[in-house]
Amino acid sequence: MKYLFCFIILMSCGNKQYQPAEDALDAAREFKSACLKGDFKKAKFYIVQNQKNKNLIFNISDEYFKNTEAQKRELANASLRIISTKEIDSVSSQIVLSSSYDKSIDTFFAIKENNVWLVDFKK
Repeated sequence: MKYLFCFIILMSCGNKQYQPAEDALDAAREFKSACLKGDFKKAKFYIVQNQKNKNLIFNISDEYFKNTEAQKRELANASLRIISTKEIDSVSSQIVLSSSYDKSIDTFFAIKENNVWLVDFKK
């Protein structure tokens, strides 16, 4: 019985559930924040599941893990600034964000797919 309890606890800890994005801005912000924190499992949750997006996540994670521990802490503590949001139509938007870490500007396209907002880099 003790082992069964431990197994259940371990399984529930490893199975995080993320909240679906409520809108395009939420999807872009959650994606970028997860990448800055090195949480690429969470970042994958907020993208359209296609090969181009998966390859991009792989490249972003590869670059992230080249950083020093100090740089990773700075990235994790970076704040996001919304530069602009532009609704393209009722199911797609363009979101432009920057981070306080490196002041780089990122443009994201979010689409509503199956009533959930996700980031898509195919655009």
